[in-house]
Amino acid sequence: MTTDLHVTRIGHSCHLIEIAGQRPITDPWFSVTPTYDPGEPASRPVEQLPELDDVVMTHEHYDHCDLDELAGYRNLGVPVVVPQTVATRARDHGFTDVRVLEP
Repeated sequence: MTTDLHVTRIGHSCHLIEIAGQRPITDPWFSVTPTYDPGEPASRPVEQLPELDDVVMTHEHYDHCDLDELAGYRNLGVPVVVPQTVATRARDHGFTDVRVLEP
């Protein structure tokens, strides 16, 4: 059995993965700030993301956890899988299904 896999690089550490009918996104990053510019623009803004099944954040650094921009996503009920250090911030940004992944 084969499964199609499509990966779209949004920028830096952020990737949209499409596999077996699921669409998770990893380490969301969409914006440039005065203190952080990775030298490339994001390939698409949050508003152009497809319907996501999950958001996975590996740690709380801004370039892996751009909650200010991601809070503009149309479905704040999407499951957000985060370390404990991000859980409260994700909830404060309006995400309602925050799941803590322990190391």
